[in-house]
Amino acid sequence: MVWWLYMFYLWIWKKQTRQKEVQSPLFACGYEESPTANTLFHKLKFPLLKAFHMCYQLSVNKKGMSTLELSRQFSLTQKTCWFFKRKVQKAMQSSDLYPLDGFLEIDEFSIGGHEKGKPGRSDGKKKK
Repeated sequence: MVWWLYMFYLWIWKKQTRQKEVQSPLFACGYEESPTANTLFHKLKFPLLKAFHMCYQLSVNKKGMSTLELSRQFSLTQKTCWFFKRKVQKAMQSSDLYPLDGFLEIDEFSIGGHEKGKPGRSDGKKKK
């Protein structure tokens, strides 16, 4: 779009919003939609960059993060962090539509749970 045409649209839009008669010419149909609509970031009450950073922290930390830790780090209430963390967990949940197949490499796992009398993930070779 030519820059003067864009400036003309902005001038008309400012003029019409002052008069409150007609919608913006950029949205002639009268329907405005946010790019975050129907996503994880829909109707957030805190900045979008904080939300991206929270998603990064939640996905990178191996043992996860508590909502209290999130609230301290991002200066938000614990309730807000809890709700957003639940949204992120729900978005990351598997739908079971595309199960893994073929050759898989797995890093650090245990099968069968804890053994009685042995602390943690010990294999019995540690000196006491």
